[in-house]
Amino acid sequence: MYTVFENKGKQYNLKKENKIIYLDYQKDTKPGNEISFSKASRFYIDGNSFKSEKVKVVVVIVKHGLKRKIYVLGYQAKKRQVGNNLKGQGHRQKYTEVRVIRIEKIEQ
Repeated sequence: MYTVFENKGKQYNLKKENKIIYLDYQKDTKPGNEISFSKASRFYIDGNSFKSEKVKVVVVIVKHGLKRKIYVLGYQAKKRQVGNNLKGQGHRQKYTEVRVIRIEKIEQ
């Protein structure tokens, strides 16, 4: 049995509760706050059939941070070269670390 939920156009897989997940940066949130995702489904195999049900995933924010720096290099061919042909640029992506508290079934 596993759960899939969506956040900012990306899908995340869960197999159990109390797991730590790294999401894209969640603006306007502070560590310790609870947020929930209602765009979620739980899938499981019952005998030979595949079943799904709507669920809500509740998470608590652990911390915000920056991933390690990624260096991007651009190269220009010798034929087009005017001066220095390597140009470097760094980037650090923001993330939010969350812990899954519970997965609740939505009654229809």
